[in-house]
Amino acid sequence: MPFIKKDYIQNKLLPAVSIEEVIEHYVKLKKQGVNYTCCCPFHNEKTPSFVVSPSKGIFKCFGCGVSGNALDFVVKYKNLTFVDGVEELARLVGSTVEYEESLHSSKYNTNYAQYYELMDRVCQLYIRYLNENKEAFSYFKDKRGLSFNTITKSRLGFAPLENDHLAAFSDDEKKLLVELGVLKKSDKYNSYYPFMRNRVIIPILDIKGRVIAFGGRTLNNELPKYLNTAETRLFKKSKELYGLYNVLTKNNNRPDKIVIVEGYMDVISLEQANFNKSVASLGTATTEEHFKTMFRYTDKIICLYDGDNAGQNAALKACSTVASVVSGQKEVRFAFLPKEHDPDSLVREHGIDAINSIVDDSMSYPEFIVYAPSLKYDLTDLGNGPKYINTVLELISHIKDDALRLVCLNVLSKKINVDVSYLQNHLEQLQDKAINREAQRNYINRQNKLEMTPIRKIISFILQEPTIVARKYDDFALDKFIKLIQKGNIKGVDFLCSLLLNIKENRNENTATLIEKYRDTPYEKIVNLLIDVSLTKITNLSFEHKVSHFYDLIKLNLFDILKLRCNTISNLNNYMTDNLMREYELIQTFINKN
Repeated sequence: MPFIKKDYIQNKLLPAVSIEEVIEHYVKLKKQGVNYTCCCPFHNEKTPSFVVSPSKGIFKCFGCGVSGNALDFVVKYKNLTFVDGVEELARLVGSTVEYEESLHSSKYNTNYAQYYELMDRVCQLYIRYLNENKEAFSYFKDKRGLSFNTITKSRLGFAPLENDHLAAFSDDEKKLLVELGVLKKSDKYNSYYPFMRNRVIIPILDIKGRVIAFGGRTLNNELPKYLNTAETRLFKKSKELYGLYNVLTKNNNRPDKIVIVEGYMDVISLEQANFNKSVASLGTATTEEHFKTMFRYTDKIICLYDGDNAGQNAALKACSTVASVVSGQKEVRFAFLPKEHDPDSLVREHGIDAINSIVDDSMSYPEFIVYAPSLKYDLTDLGNGPKYINTVLELISHIKDDALRLVCLNVLSKKINVDVSYLQNHLEQLQDKAINREAQRNYINRQNKLEMTPIRKIISFILQEPTIVARKYDDFALDKFIKLIQKGNIKGVDFLCSLLLNIKENRNENTATLIEKYRDTPYEKIVNLLIDVSLTKITNLSFEHKVSHFYDLIKLNLFDILKLRCNTISNLNNYMTDNLMREYELIQTFINKN
């Protein structure tokens, strides 16, 4: 991220700001004496309690308590980061943001400014190509029923079939366009070619209205019918929503609801009909991140899906996805179109009133979570009852909001005529089982990923049975053992030696104290993994048998390594030194003794 000069905001930006003019850019203010008032844009109220003081350069709501300067207002109202807020406020007052002159900051600003400028130029080129191609223009105008005004406002374009339609860019610019997913590089021919060819183009904007990606659709029904440019530094499809910029612009950043539909052509058709509250995900199912983004600006989201099986399945998936973010304050509702229509065709055939009627009759989250699974089961067959109940409870189990979860249970209770207390108990059992399954999966995954080398097997035993090691430390001559294994270049031997020496110094070590001893050290991760390794085969053994097991671990897993060291030394023949001879004899003595 760029770093803004510390004195720029205080000494240059805020002195250039008239706070009432900035705030009136977003909400309507009424003059009252020397101040201005309005209903607070940050909470619902009927009597204005939001006061703007030009002389002090601040605002304050006496209802919800929010306050601050012009920058605070822009950041909060538009849900921006601090840096984005400064840039937005500077744009409003015509000030040039001053950044720290560090290499990183300078490079960041230069690169991103160039990215956005290039994407805008590509967009303008696509617009020009659209106006030059009758077939492509006819697709939007005649087949999709879009007016010239809608085509222009949406900045729709066309990518010709020819490979050279972006040839006007310089070689350096083409390299950047590869990074942005607009061009591809052919290593074979050492040339560039467009990612989009013979497709009508829909530019994808971020919440600041900047072009960050492109969507393309074939003029016929070739597959893939729809295509988006790849994810880049500017574009992450799991986070971006087509149409969100327009929704925020037309609704002063505070839409009373956002309606999510399946495609960008649906959004464009709805916008043309003056329905400025729709967005669409981009080549992916609606993600949790998408819902979180929308909830930054509104308290109500309506999922509007096609009425076919695919639409029902998409709604069910969204129902599960949103469970962790929906609450009593953040509402999600579901609505379905007639099977023969999508939003685009419905609004063209029956007008916007048909869409409004469906949206107004949308189903609440608790209703839908109980209704949707019933489509999968014939509930006249009593044998399907348990499957249906478990399916609904599984969905409810993901809801984090206690009050909403209870409402869902009550709706289910009324539908199947089963006492809510029974459902609550059953839900708790399902949740306990899910927690246990997840813990078991995590445990198994850790075990499967962890390669149990000979050294790790011994370390795992020492960590879990340090008392055995402490009591047998001298009997097993572990000091000599440490000297021997340090001679070998064995991965993990340093930690093993550290562990044994810790136990030698403190014979009262237990597993808990060992965990603390290695916390915040390079060994912390491996300690946590090896403590989890199952030693179920020896857990119930007697002390003597555990001692024997530890002995076997040393003998079976490390003696081969020591023998290999002896063979290496013996093969040196005439090159053997006195030190190597003593090492050889020491290892042989240890092996023979044990």
